[in-house]
Amino acid sequence: MAVLTAAAHRIDTQGQLSRIVVPAFEAAGLFHGFGLRGGLRPENWPAAAGAPSARLVTTTQIHSDRVLVVSNGSPVEPADGLITDRSNHLIGVFTADCLPVLLADPGRGVVAAVHAGWRGLAQRILDKAVAMMTARWSIPAHSVTAALGPCIGACCFEVGEQVLAPLRQQMTNDEGVILPHPEGQAGGKAMVDLQAWAVQQLVHAGVPAEQIMAVPLCTRCHPALFSSFRRDGRRKQEMFSGVLRTTG
Repeated sequence: MAVLTAAAHRIDTQGQLSRIVVPAFEAAGLFHGFGLRGGLRPENWPAAAGAPSARLVTTTQIHSDRVLVVSNGSPVEPADGLITDRSNHLIGVFTADCLPVLLADPGRGVVAAVHAGWRGLAQRILDKAVAMMTARWSIPAHSVTAALGPCIGACCFEVGEQVLAPLRQQMTNDEGVILPHPEGQAGGKAMVDLQAWAVQQLVHAGVPAEQIMAVPLCTRCHPALFSSFRRDGRRKQEMFSGVLRTTG
């Protein structure tokens, strides 16, 4: 599993906007970020990016495998993934323990933002996002770069059969994804690593492991940085993560 070390990602602050950025997306000239707790509202991101005319596009998330193409700033139907090849379109998703995933083929100017909770991963939403990029823009999967944002970590994501059953059905090898519960059998419960699950799915879709980067921070373990549904309950504030092409 290709995981970013703490030194390979950083918190970038520009004016009022603080976000976690990854070097591969920066090097490709993509304005992007994984949001932080109490961070700037998404409608203020374009101005902070120096692109005040950029169109913000989000969607109502429904924990599905639905991925939509965004064009001309058009409103989108409920979904959990957005893809665009349009410049000056900021697409993004909201999370508070689920996994935010950004995908890009900078050479062809195609970017995607995906909300990948366990339900979406069980329905192979990342497979489908990569397949859509491949089919619509003739993008070879090996040219896609992926960045996995902060989410609830395997240290805190205790699950039962509701999650374990579809996960085991999907995978021939769940090593590194399903981990033993620290209290032994614990009534059939185990710990799940969402980022490792996402990596396996992306590799299955054809994305090279060395082009998959993960920010290895648990949202539940870092209350000063992140919102967490499991920690904060309904008081949580969702964080915005997005990507923007400003030119092309």
